[in-house]
Amino acid sequence: MSINLKFDMKRVLTLFVLLLTLTVGAWAVQPLYQLEYITQSDGSIVAVYRHGSRMTDFFTTPDGAVLVRNANKDLCYAVVGESGLLPSNVLAHNESVRSIAEKAFLLQNRLTEEDAMRIIRRQNPEEHRAPNHVIYSSTSDGLGEYGKSGMGSVNSIGDVTIPVIMVEFSDLKFKSTTTIEKMNRFFNEQGYSDEEGCKGSARDYFISQSNGMFRPTFKIVAKVTLNSGYATYGSNTNKGGTTQCVRDAVAAAVREGVNFRNYTVDGAVPLVSILYAGGGEATGGGEDTLWPQEMDINTSMSGVHFNSYFVGNELYGSNNSDVLMGMGVFCHEFGHALGLPDFYVTNYGHRDVTMGRWSIMCQGCYLPSGSARAPIGFTAYERSYLGWEKIPELTEADNITLYKVGSTEGSNAALIRNDADNKEYFILEQREPGTWYPASFGSGMFVQHVAYDKQSWYYNQLNNEADRLRCTYLSAVITKMGGTAAELFPGRSGTKTEISKNTNPSFRLLNGDDLGKPIYKIAIQNDGSVNFNYLDADYVGHVVGDEVTDGSLKYRFVTKSQVEVVAKDNGSYAGAVSIPTAYVEGAHQYTVVGIASGAFANCADLVSVSIPSTVKKIATDAFRNSLKLQTITVAAANTKYHSMNGVLYTNSEIIYSPETASQPIVANNDFDFASNTWGLDTTDSPLKAANGELTQDLISGPVTMKHTNGGTVTYMSKKGTNPAELRMSKDATLSFEVPDNTRITKIAVTATLWNATSDVATLTDKTWEGQTRKVTLTATGSCRISDIVVTTSQKHDYNEPVLIYYPAALTGSFTVPAGVTRIGDYAFENAAVSQIVLSDSLQTLGTSSLGTASLRALTSKTAKPAATTGNPFTSVDQATCTLTVPAGAEAAYKAANYWQGFYGIHSGIQGVEVDLKNAVIYDLQGRRRTTLQKGVNIVNGKKVAF
Repeated sequence: MSINLKFDMKRVLTLFVLLLTLTVGAWAVQPLYQLEYITQSDGSIVAVYRHGSRMTDFFTTPDGAVLVRNANKDLCYAVVGESGLLPSNVLAHNESVRSIAEKAFLLQNRLTEEDAMRIIRRQNPEEHRAPNHVIYSSTSDGLGEYGKSGMGSVNSIGDVTIPVIMVEFSDLKFKSTTTIEKMNRFFNEQGYSDEEGCKGSARDYFISQSNGMFRPTFKIVAKVTLNSGYATYGSNTNKGGTTQCVRDAVAAAVREGVNFRNYTVDGAVPLVSILYAGGGEATGGGEDTLWPQEMDINTSMSGVHFNSYFVGNELYGSNNSDVLMGMGVFCHEFGHALGLPDFYVTNYGHRDVTMGRWSIMCQGCYLPSGSARAPIGFTAYERSYLGWEKIPELTEADNITLYKVGSTEGSNAALIRNDADNKEYFILEQREPGTWYPASFGSGMFVQHVAYDKQSWYYNQLNNEADRLRCTYLSAVITKMGGTAAELFPGRSGTKTEISKNTNPSFRLLNGDDLGKPIYKIAIQNDGSVNFNYLDADYVGHVVGDEVTDGSLKYRFVTKSQVEVVAKDNGSYAGAVSIPTAYVEGAHQYTVVGIASGAFANCADLVSVSIPSTVKKIATDAFRNSLKLQTITVAAANTKYHSMNGVLYTNSEIIYSPETASQPIVANNDFDFASNTWGLDTTDSPLKAANGELTQDLISGPVTMKHTNGGTVTYMSKKGTNPAELRMSKDATLSFEVPDNTRITKIAVTATLWNATSDVATLTDKTWEGQTRKVTLTATGSCRISDIVVTTSQKHDYNEPVLIYYPAALTGSFTVPAGVTRIGDYAFENAAVSQIVLSDSLQTLGTSSLGTASLRALTSKTAKPAATTGNPFTSVDQATCTLTVPAGAEAAYKAANYWQGFYGIHSGIQGVEVDLKNAVIYDLQGRRRTTLQKGVNIVNGKKVAF
């Protein structure tokens, strides 16, 4: 028997039969739809298509005749008997050479493919799958949750090592080129491209699709030879042969010294992979070869518990082929291990196209052209399902732009939900050519329809009813073609610009109703992004920088959905101003998130301002020189700012206090070198390391990463389309540091090469754990790092925050609250206050922070003068304003920049008892007083702070 490796596209696009039947706990890839050429006993060659699941059920000729094998292994025209499909006594031939008698027989006894499907369904009724393999979503709506693993036997988040056994049979060995070294590269090497059409390894594929959130390693642990021949395990008469092959392979590997306990997670090996010599039945290997599949066994083998296994073939085609099988089938089956179901028809129920080549869980695993060397990338739904992507939901009229996967400009996909059933939705995603998306599929918008049902997912039968497909797609052409550029919106001609109840296709729900949420003006932009209007065809969205006026307030858009308050064009704000949480424009609301530079500055009649909880950014000069401003009030729910007695503070300064803090904020801060989100220079050669030298500190959340070089420079390496990595030499260091309010509790390193020690706590392999503000990792050898995740714990214990603004109209004296560490730029500028007592925790004064001509007395409680970022005393008459400092600190203040300008710097008297009975008391303006006043007093000719 010989195999034609040419992929028959016409046949795939016109038939695209989805033919997998269910068996207990087993998940098999559907057969590659290609013509096979089989030699009959009379010497003739017949061209056929194979149909089956885990074994061949029947064949069809290009003109649709149904064939099955007889006892002599010849293909005969099928007839119906009591036990199902049976071979007739008429040998099958190609249509062009059939005899008159043969044609007459077919005329009377011809079965259609649909007839054969119905008979097979009756022969092999669906069996319920074993409950130990969870194939349903981690969330009730079927979408999954970002950062949360899928529900399969293998966790879809983090690092995992999968043991792989290479299996030979007594009568069939691996090709001489299929070595352990070769297959380790095939599964794991970045940018693997030995065979034509390869775009990377299986590890590359999953790291790429998960955006680095899932990092598997596939380790060849043994190469074994089983005592039996391949037909012992692969024959279609032996239904338990595959499982027995796995058991025998595991036992043989254990005999060779493999300890599978090294690969257990929570007491069990999640999955063991079997790579067997020769071809596979699903891709033309013959009926006596094994059919690639993933299956749950949830059992012990050789003393170790295993959750599941995968078996896959070495070669594409027959056992005599020299063509290495691509990794697409493996990635499909591994998708089951992660928790994904099949998206094709699994019960011979109908011939409708479900997902076609748009999904790796359908025919997309065989790309390109049947070779399976570069499978299609995961859909947005599949990424969301496994916890790798968060898809924003559209809820109101808007102008939407979808960007390529991984873009920092915006989301790749958007979701429109059925209001009557939150488990049904349409996902719109941008597509453009890339590593795991062929150029022939074009650019545009892919629209997927999901109607999640836990039971349908659980039993892997979600697309088995032709009129109730639960996971499919909308095609821009009337007849689905299973994966072509013409199916993307707005269509090849650009005319499919709308999806509504008036179009075909429409957003048709599972119950036949229209979703009632149309989209309009679908267009591909010059940069490849896709833009459309949601709900309102004439909606014109605001862009960043747009300014609008609503009543007494003026706003500027800082994002498409957020605004900040800005200064008015004519006139100024006056009286009491209350800022709302949102600017409302018709049915749309835009959150007020900021107060811009100068927004309330120079407002002659402004008396008060109320700030809502939504404001997260206030410019330092927002209230400057508004002399009648008496009070600023901040909503209690605001987490960034608060007010006290009309004075504005920020909550940004937090003091770490484990004893008094409440629940900490735990965060994972990612230094993703593989994606190079900082845009660092890279080099493709160690000889040019200087071109990619790391020359700056990197920041992620509250964590600052610094480095020192070792024997050679620390640099960013990137070869071709491979992910980037940070390379370090021996003695190089990476230091991670966080602010006072935070502690580092864990550092997880992802690296292909890693040798390092830590200066504090414990570093075990690639994981550091402890609790500190700073930790340094020192390389003891070469390191190649793709990702570092630093887990931090931040406490909620707030001391008095930074003083941002003191209302200019407030008179008298003011004592800065204890704990304030900084007074911001312009905080007291032109204020009417006459006396200020600074806090004993003060560390920094901003420009013109105390710049008021009204100031007559200033008291500083710190022995060390507060640092200055500019002149804090603009407008202060330092010749007449008295500065009081702690005893012994005069010299320090007289030497400090800006402080030294005070004409008189006096030391305070601490702990002095004053007999007030006969005391003569004056204030700093020389007025006689009968009692001590708050602030600085002159008592019997000496200064006393009260």
